[in-house]
Amino acid sequence: MVKSVKFVWKACDNPVNKNNTKSYKKMKKIFEKSIVSSKNIKKGEKITLKNITLKKPGSGLAYNLINKILGKKTNKFIIKDKLITFKDLN
Repeated sequence: MVKSVKFVWKACDNPVNKNNTKSYKKMKKIFEKSIVSSKNIKKGEKITLKNITLKKPGSGLAYNLINKILGKKTNKFIIKDKLITFKDLN
């Protein structure tokens, strides 16, 4: 128990600066997920939860943008497992 208390005091004395994420950017791209087509999507087809999914790495549109693309129509044919971009949408 004494070790646990010392650990907590040490953690309190050394707060983490969550605004300084420069050193984690590379790792963030690897572990975050992007919006990807889960099947072939025809030109003019609407983006729905049935034709997209989330996959690693996080080098495409982030999952928190999903509501901005749902219901949008595609402006070209999108193959399965392709990262979705705003350029693909009307």
